Amino acid sequence: MIGTTRDTTFIRSAMACALAAAGMAAHAQSNVTIYGIIDSTVEAASAKGATAAGKDVPQLWRENSNSSLIGFKGTEDLGGGMSAMFQIEYGLNVDQGTGGAPNRDTFVGLAGGFGSVKMGFLTSPMRGLGGKLNWIPGSTSIANNIGIFTTLNGQALGLNSRIPNAVIYNSPKVSGFEGALMYSFAESKPAKNDSAFGLGLTMDRDPFWVGYAYEARKDRGVLAAMPSTDWEHRLAVRYTWGDTKFSLGFDRHGSDGTYGTGAGAGNGTTQRDAFGLAVSHTVGLHEFIGHVVRANNLKCSGAATTGQCAAANVSETNASQWALVYHYWLSKRTMLQAFATRITNARNAKYDFDVNPVTADYATRPAGADPTGVGFGIRHAF
Repeated sequence: MIGTTRDTTFIRSAMACALAAAGMAAHAQSNVTIYGIIDSTVEAASAKGATAAGKDVPQLWRENSNSSLIGFKGTEDLGGGMSAMFQIEYGLNVDQGTGGAPNRDTFVGLAGGFGSVKMGFLTSPMRGLGGKLNWIPGSTSIANNIGIFTTLNGQALGLNSRIPNAVIYNSPKVSGFEGALMYSFAESKPAKNDSAFGLGLTMDRDPFWVGYAYEARKDRGVLAAMPSTDWEHRLAVRYTWGDTKFSLGFDRHGSDGTYGTGAGAGNGTTQRDAFGLAVSHTVGLHEFIGHVVRANNLKCSGAATTGQCAAANVSETNASQWALVYHYWLSKRTMLQAFATRITNARNAKYDFDVNPVTADYATRPAGADPTGVGFGIRHAF
């Protein structure tokens, strides 16, 4: 289980208000939809083989909620081919019966022949491309490979998270091509310039789908001290051959900024490359998925010479992951699932699962331990 526990009275009141608002809006707008996903799994997870003695995480049985949600979205026809749109999404922890404020994509926007513009708390082109790196619906559960693709030695810099204070423009699709531009305003000034910029380009020409995204977020101060820029390049290629689908992924992720302290402080960079292959094969109502992904050792330059970038550590910061997944589709909306997965960390590597990690706190996560899990569950979309 993962997520912030909120006061359930507040949550129920918020849900009731949102439902009432959606019901009233239905009379004024051309389309209002209530939708959601409930995804729950029972898992056995552990992290053994830690570099330091006594740091293993023993096997734990747990029930997890995998990015479950409820949402409200609607459109209004403005005429002339233009429409207004809105969306409000709440994340849910179905294992605990809790949730929170609208902490998923929440926005208002316009769409027309020019494409679309959205304003709010949004999925960036970079985050959106993450779901194309495997074939697991919603790219959720511990079986997905995002924990390897989107972190630097397990340290999340935030580029795979939704972004606040954002405006995103999506172009119309032309001959299978579609582009996107994103900007997030620096509302923490003058303390820090925490703006962000991103772009994306996709090509959809059956049987190929290709996507590229770039994103840079300033002054997050997660790895490099401010002023800093955390950046990422990501490429995904998909190919469909009958009932078999393939996905190839590449990701280059880095952090530029100030490293070290005192007289030893200076500009530096920490970065790494990751590669992956995912395959899905369907036989009737049965779906079989497998993927492998590898994160190379960190590459450190400039003043980035201490900690995980120290010469004695950096050569053993690589990791790999495999997963085998089985889905049985009871209907178009309901799916049974079972999976097994393992991350193999080098001596100084600290990669873990993206959704529901074995050790959520990066500071206490044991280096060299290998997160391993098996599970089964049910996913229903409405």
